[in-house]
Amino acid sequence: MSDPIRIANCSGFYGDRLSAAAEMVEGGPIDVLTGDWLAELTMLILARTQAKRPGGGYARSFVRQMEQVMGTCLDRGIRVVANAGGLDPDGCAEAVAEVADRLGLSPTIAYVDGDNLLPRLDDLLAAGVDLPDLVTGEPILCAGNPGGRGIVYSSGIISSPNFMLTAPNALVVHYLRHDVRDRFIQFDAASNQGNSGGPLINALGEQIGVVSNKSPVLLDYFLSSAIEIDVDV
Repeated sequence: MSDPIRIANCSGFYGDRLSAAAEMVEGGPIDVLTGDWLAELTMLILARTQAKRPGGGYARSFVRQMEQVMGTCLDRGIRVVANAGGLDPDGCAEAVAEVADRLGLSPTIAYVDGDNLLPRLDDLLAAGVDLPDLVTGEPILCAGNPGGRGIVYSSGIISSPNFMLTAPNALVVHYLRHDVRDRFIQFDAASNQGNSGGPLINALGEQIGVVSNKSPVLLDYFLSSAIEIDVDV
């Protein structure tokens, strides 16, 4: 039987406590330190950061954590595996390298890229690739002020980009698939009537719809929906 590998995790979302990495490294013998920074809300935050500061769409809290534990990890042979690079994995790797230089350390730093298709959009469209604006499973953020208690946010995914409220069955939906009447974006983020009028935001920080939960039909089926902002009716 091979020796066990002890893995400790130091993050579950952007905003998790900074001390977690040091706690995991110092709290017991571990072989690998991991962290997760790719929740839907995190991607929204990183997209907004990247828009303001190109090259900065990564979790800066991870870089601060590496400053705290890098030396100990090297001394004990602890490997670090994280997705903190977010939208700018190369920028994150560069920031970690700068920390290493400042500390006089020489870790091996690697990152994975290639999944960002934004620079290739024009070529893909020219090649005839169908790239709809909204897709099932796309992460979204729902904002609102339910009951006047203050701004609240909930995250989820698009469960249907073209939900037809008045269609009695799927055959009618298919027949009227190019008709924009009564069409909604259906999503699974928690919302209620107090969210109506609030924005529905995608992972790039763009508003793609206006939440509309006034319909009794939707409420009866516990559905959340929004009106596309670019639909001309």
